[in-house]
Amino acid sequence: MKYQVLGNSFKTKKECLSYFRNQLLLFDKPKGKTYVELNEDTPIKKSETKNLYLDFINSNKKWKTYKFKNKNPKYWYIVFPADQQRALGFRLTDEDKEILHKGISVVSYKKFTCFYSPTINLKQEENEAARYEIQNQTLIFKYNQEPLCTKCKKSFEYNELVVDHINEFDDIFKEWKENVPTVSELQKVESSYSKKFKDRELAKSWQDFHFNVARLQLLCEPCHNKKHNK
Repeated sequence: MKYQVLGNSFKTKKECLSYFRNQLLLFDKPKGKTYVELNEDTPIKKSETKNLYLDFINSNKKWKTYKFKNKNPKYWYIVFPADQQRALGFRLTDEDKEILHKGISVVSYKKFTCFYSPTINLKQEENEAARYEIQNQTLIFKYNQEPLCTKCKKSFEYNELVVDHINEFDDIFKEWKENVPTVSELQKVESSYSKKFKDRELAKSWQDFHFNVARLQLLCEPCHNKKHNK
């Protein structure tokens, strides 16, 4: 079976993703701007994004309504949210005053069917809910630290830094789950596409466990991506 991205065919989805990331690296950040609008002369052509958009919609229908408002974007961009970062961004219409959501980072499962399986399974949803439940802890930690990357020691704006688990989040969550009942009952958070644990005592148990066990650090996006091989 062959997989296609940007008009090119590959044997595996991993090869598709690698090619796409390499194409992103061909974009240089323009002086005084944080984005480049795609056209027919840019490394990724605007005409090549139509199928990319359709693949994205197939992989995560929530975003079709929530971010794209059921519209194929009129404008696509490569955005530069931080040094050495590049991601997709878009505007739905001429009336949009900004590039929505500072770009779509192509690094995780919830993106494109040409890169990943479109199925979001229960384990992934539990993991997302677990991260939602401890986001207050990570935010408090973040803004009580100097805006400095622990790895490269460079200073950044807070929005350019990521709270990283020194002892991996997945390992912490797995250890906690080994000692509790099932957490498969999730419920939608109002005004959000996030989910949380329906059992609030269970949520408190997880929050307390994470607070006592997790060791956190601040990393810039490039150092964070390098650590996690993104």
